[in-house]
Amino acid sequence: MPVKNRTAFLILLALFAAGLWAIMMSVAQYRRAPLFNIPPANRAPGVPQAVADQRSPILVEEIDIPIHPMIELDFKTREHIFELRQREVERVPEFAPLHYVPTPEVFGQMESERAWWGIEGLYFRAQTEQSNLGVSEQSRLIMNPYLLVGLREWHGFNTNLAPAISEIYYANAVQLRWRRDASQAWVRYDLANHFSFIKSHNFPEEEARTFILLAYNARDVGYEFIQVDSGSLQNVTQTVPSGGPVPILAFIHNGQSCGYPGGCNNASPDQPELRVRINALPAHLAVKLWRQRPDLPTSPADMLFDIEMN
Repeated sequence: MPVKNRTAFLILLALFAAGLWAIMMSVAQYRRAPLFNIPPANRAPGVPQAVADQRSPILVEEIDIPIHPMIELDFKTREHIFELRQREVERVPEFAPLHYVPTPEVFGQMESERAWWGIEGLYFRAQTEQSNLGVSEQSRLIMNPYLLVGLREWHGFNTNLAPAISEIYYANAVQLRWRRDASQAWVRYDLANHFSFIKSHNFPEEEARTFILLAYNARDVGYEFIQVDSGSLQNVTQTVPSGGPVPILAFIHNGQSCGYPGGCNNASPDQPELRVRINALPAHLAVKLWRQRPDLPTSPADMLFDIEMN
């Protein structure tokens, strides 16, 4: 083969190989899309995800993420709900992937055009045909994908009170912050109004003070194991004392517990290890999150998630 032809052939071969590599990397990145852009756990605190040059501005260590209010999800399609969630994922570009896709382990059993538990139904009309009254209570997490572990009422209530009540009577997240290196996050809940309401309206004390640590957002990100840090507890009691990390099992499906004909989309199952009682305010707890089962309960967590309540 003449030298010129051989050189041209080698150039074409190199260009073909480069193009093939680019396509493979693009496909691989798309397959990783369900995971947010969370830096590796072994990165030193304060080091940004991208290595900045000397001309880059100094990055703050913490990012405030606005809390999205509850919305109505009743009878919306899966596709519409996923579009709404994707919009909230992309609202925080520091952590958002290029192509977010809700994981089937969490959202695969969610059904289109079904009713959802309503916040008014949960507090006033549980297990009746009116259990979907009010905005959808699971939108507290679906519309806040960076709220990796949230409080969800352990019990529903069927009372003689008439919805709609203007007071804030439910567990209400009011502030969310993440470290830029994603090693830790904090959420603050307003529970004072909840406790005042249940006391003045004679709700059963034990049920109304008990919450589930609902972690399907953490599972959607890629965290598979969770443990309540018993040393972090302030005015909080675990229903089942921590015996080490447990798998995150939470997912969304269409269940029949609400009492609405045809069922309601809701979160399941109830994991006793993730059930807590809030005894007084202020209160605090922290959970450890791992992507894989740790060798020991004392192994460093991939992420710490703090819940402050006042």
